[in-house]
Parts: sequence; structure tokens; C-alpha cells
Amino acid sequence: MKKLLLLLFVLPVFSCSQNEETVFSQTQTPYLEWEQTYGGSSNDYLYSIIQTSNGGYLLGGETTSNDGDVQSGNHGDSDYWVVKIDANGTVEWERTYGGTSSERVNTIISTFDGGYILGGITFSNDGDVQSGNHGGWDFWIVKIDSNGTIEWEQTYGGSNRTDYLKSIIQTSDGGYILGGVTASNDGDVQSGNQGGVDSWIVKIDSSGIIEWEQTYGGSKWEYLSSIILTSDGGYLLGGETGSQDIGFQFGNCWIVKIDSSGIIEWEQTYGGSKWEYLSSIIPTSDGGYLLGGGTESNDGDVQSGNHGNEDYWVVKIDSSGIIEWEQTYGGTDQEHLFFTIPASDGGYLLGGGTKSNDGDVQSGNHGDSDYWIVKIDSTGTIEWEQTYGGSDWEWLQSAIHTSGGGYLLGGYTFSDNGDIQSGNHGKVDYWVVKINLKDSY
Repeated sequence: MKKLLLLLFVLPVFSCSQNEETVFSQTQTPYLEWEQTYGGSSNDYLYSIIQTSNGGYLLGGETTSNDGDVQSGNHGDSDYWVVKIDANGTVEWERTYGGTSSERVNTIISTFDGGYILGGITFSNDGDVQSGNHGGWDFWIVKIDSNGTIEWEQTYGGSNRTDYLKSIIQTSDGGYILGGVTASNDGDVQSGNQGGVDSWIVKIDSSGIIEWEQTYGGSKWEYLSSIILTSDGGYLLGGETGSQDIGFQFGNCWIVKIDSSGIIEWEQTYGGSKWEYLSSIIPTSDGGYLLGGGTESNDGDVQSGNHGNEDYWVVKIDSSGIIEWEQTYGGTDQEHLFFTIPASDGGYLLGGGTKSNDGDVQSGNHGDSDYWIVKIDSTGTIEWEQTYGGSDWEWLQSAIHTSGGGYLLGGYTFSDNGDIQSGNHGKVDYWVVKINLKDSY
């Protein structure tokens, strides 16, 4: 449960023995094109990045700063902070949103009309939060135009303090599916609480009006982190469960296939005897799915073995949820996977943080936790991997494949040295890294 709460608020590989060095045969290697920090003298945490129609990028997270790059001002405590940059990382505009209490952007998506939806959580009941607070933390959706001006905003939740939004997708009818967790059993949570914390899905129209909502869970806790649209018009939900009546051992990955109205079609857990979590789901070209998360287990579904502590864990399943293959990645210390994205060659990019300096982490550790990206092919074999960071702590939260080639990585840093040549503004900064690929000979 402690790890759950932390998450909420927060060519071929040659086989080798544990004492031998892992070797990757690489046809391409990544190189750093540019990097940039953004922030003020307090704490600035970046959680989501997207590419914009003009070739730039939109960054979203939270700030407690009121100076430096945060020129739009602080409303009180932490605010949503959105930064629009061009293709080279130069700030075009930035905007804060919030009330006198706390807000945090967890996800940003582009909308059909050229604007954006900001999704996250709020504890406020004033300022930009004009739709009111239901009690404690609420889902908070802010619709902005292409220049950052608010068009509408809406909160969703019940009287419990635990209503957290993690994921949004736009639906074909112009509305949205919101996904997260709730411990409430009243207010907007009319479908009822199954026990403890449940996964919670809310379908809204293009103006933010609820069309339907549904909770999913067992007698303990469920945490939803990802939603994707499936080819049949339904949705696949992914997260983790700690409920014994669903398949609890310690905490397992849990996926739920629902139809377009929210009715469960099938569900499946994956894991071993220790802790697993699921951060990301992406569809694959064969109609299946790639699940990305982490594991501490060395048994059960984790047949590829544990490198030590917590590893990245990727599971390839078919359209019915049957495992086709799985693979762990890491070193003897801790790795935490936040995202998987498809690569243009049919493989995948995995990203998060590592504290290791051995095993699969052959690019070396800069100090404490580093950004760590791993490129795998379509069968899970590592093609290349790379760390980025300084002597303090970095945490990679999001990445996108850019239109000009390569990837943009986004997260946050405490460092002021190493790969962070753009400097630290104070405490924690947004940190964006643009990488590209070159042929290896």
C-alpha cells in the first residue's frame, strides 16, 4: 500500500551469467542533440509531453515556483504548469492554472479542435477551479485553446479525498474517457465502491458533461494508470490490484477489457509472488498489446528472471490477454518503468529511471537515479540502452517519437552538472532531452 501511495503522488543480447558483462550488438546508437531545464527557485515536476501541430512541444506538470521561468504567477501551493516550447526547446509561452491549494497535471492530450485537454488532480475550491470541489482530491479537467486560454474546466469526484486522474483519451464522438482511481462512494461516483480504492472510468461529452461512469475493483485496492481504445470500439484498462478476490499475491498487474459502454468483457492479472505494477499499454500490429511496468518477483509469470530489486517488466499478450512472451530489464539496484512507446521500426522504447550501474545498464550511472531508456525489437531483445543525468536525482516520466526523427524525453532533475548543462533553477526542474540516432559500425 505504501508503494501504491507513492505511485499516486508520484542487436541480440548474448546470454551471460550474473557475474559476466552483458553485451549488446548495436546497429544504431543514441546521441544527445539538446537538453533544457525549465523552472523557478522552488519545485517543478514534469509528467507529460506531447508534440504540437507546429513542430514544437507542450510540457505539463506542477510547480510551486513563482519566479524564474514561471512568469504567469502562482495561485497557491502547487499549480498546473504548462510550457509551450518550439522545436529547439525555446519557450513560446507558459501558463499556470489552479486555486489556493494544490494541483498537478498528470496527462496532456491534443484535441480535435487544435486545443488541448489538461488532466490531473486538484484540492482547491477557488481560483481557476470554478466547478467546485467534491471533497479532498478531485479529477480536474481543463480545456485550453492553442494559446493556453481556458475554454472550460470541470471537477469530478466524491467526498473521499482519494479521486486521482491518471489517463485521458479522446473518443470518436468528440468526448473523452477519463481514467484513474477513487475511494469515494457518493457524488459523481454513482456506480458504487467495491472496497478500498477502485479503478474509476468517467465518460464525458465534448463539454465535460458526464455520460456514464463505472468503478472496477475488489475488496482492497486497484490503481488504474493507462487506457487505450481497442479496435472494436471498446477500451483496455491497465493498472494494478491488491485484491485477493481478483488474484492478489502481493500486488499484480491487472488489465480489464470493457466494451464501449463500460461493461467488462474479460480481465486478467499478471505477476509473481512479490510486487508488480503496470504503467503503460500500447497496441501491437498483430492485434495484441504490449504491457509495460515493473516487477520485484522472480517466479510466477516472471520467467525471464529478476536482476535485483525492482526491474522493468514488459509482457506481450494477444488480443485475449494470453501471454506470448515477457522480459525483465535492469541491474542489481532499482529500475522503475513509466512508459513504453512504439518505434518506427516495429520495436519499442522503454523509459523510466535506474539506480543501477551493472546488468543491462551498460551505459553507466551518473549518480543516484538517472533517466534510462531501452530500445527493444518486436520480440523484446535489447538493441541499445542509454542513461542521462547528473550527480543527483533524475526521473524520466514521458517520451514521444518526434516528427523530425529521434525522441523527446521529459521528466525532472535535481542536478546541476553532468548531462544537465542548461543549469538548475533551484531545487527540482523540468528537464527535457532531445535525442537522435546514428548508425554504429
